[in-house]
Formats: sequence, structure tokens, C-alpha cells
Amino acid sequence: VRFLGSIIIALSIESLMLVFKFALNDPSQIIYAVYLIVGVTLLMFGLSYYIKVSYRDVDGGAK
Repeated sequence: VRFLGSIIIALSIESLMLVFKFALNDPSQIIYAVYLIVGVTLLMFGLSYYIKVSYRDVDGGAK
């Protein structure tokens, strides 16, 4: 979980840098940065769902 969290943070920083790079140099290619942001968002949702499901099993189904 920590490793995937580190990967998500690194990809988030990279996508932010790409947004600024493409906004200054070539705005027509900003769609690739948007794709990366969407991918990072899906990874975050996937990780949060995994954590929610795995901790529910550890607690014995308690809310």
C-alpha cells in the first residue's frame, strides 16, 4: 500500500509538471497530461477502495 501510494504521489507531481510544460510550450498536447491525471485519479480510487475493503475484513465487518 505504501509503495503504491508513493507511485501515485510521483505520478501526480509528474502530471502537474506536464500541465505547466504543455500550457507554456504546446497547448495542443495538454490532453496527454489530462489522461495522466485521469489515470492517477483512478489509481487513487482503486487504492482507497482496496484499503476500505481490506480494513473491513480485518475489523470483522464492523463499520
